[in-house]
Amino acid sequence: MKKEIIKITEDGKFRGRLTYGYRRVQKELLKLNIHLSDTVIRRLMDELNVQVSMYNRHKNGKYSLLLS
Repeated sequence: MKKEIIKITEDGKFRGRLTYGYRRVQKELLKLNIHLSDTVIRRLMDELNVQVSMYNRHKNGKYSLLLS
């Protein structure tokens, strides 16, 4: 399982940074017919020290008109 998790996270790198969290890893594992709970995947990723290093921060433009 650990080898598959490492392979999935390495394939998901973008600009040399890890982008796959446990939800995306779980979805890829399901494609390989490997069924694990989210807590198990998070624990294994923690043991392997595989953490997301690139986040997608959404900017909310809802209040930008009030400031100008």
